[in-house]
Amino acid sequence: MDYQILVFQNHDMYTSKIVSADKAVATYLKMCLEYVSPEYIPEEYTDFYAGERFVKYHDRSGGDKPMMVLMIGIFTPEMISLIKDGLKEFYIRRCEECSVVINEKHMLVCKTCLINEKTSKYC
Repeated sequence: MDYQILVFQNHDMYTSKIVSADKAVATYLKMCLEYVSPEYIPEEYTDFYAGERFVKYHDRSGGDKPMMVLMIGIFTPEMISLIKDGLKEFYIRRCEECSVVINEKHMLVCKTCLINEKTSKYC
């Protein structure tokens, strides 16, 4: 079974892709990351909805070019769960050095890596 992924910008078709079932979730998440980027759209301004035959993720920020990524096909509960988990992962901040979760929004590296970096400079 194939899945079709459609991307809309301002309610107009922007791009689309047909993918096989084994690549559907990964390709959908990749396109969501590209077109509804967490770099520009905060999590609270996004929505995800899943039906039996479609899933959609969209920007509701009110910006001038809102994007929506829609995938059409037949979805199992496992697929929907994988997509939800993948979308949540977009907004988890991780240390650039060790990939541990960082809660502080202003930090790029965790406190442990920061301390190790500072002490290694003086050795």
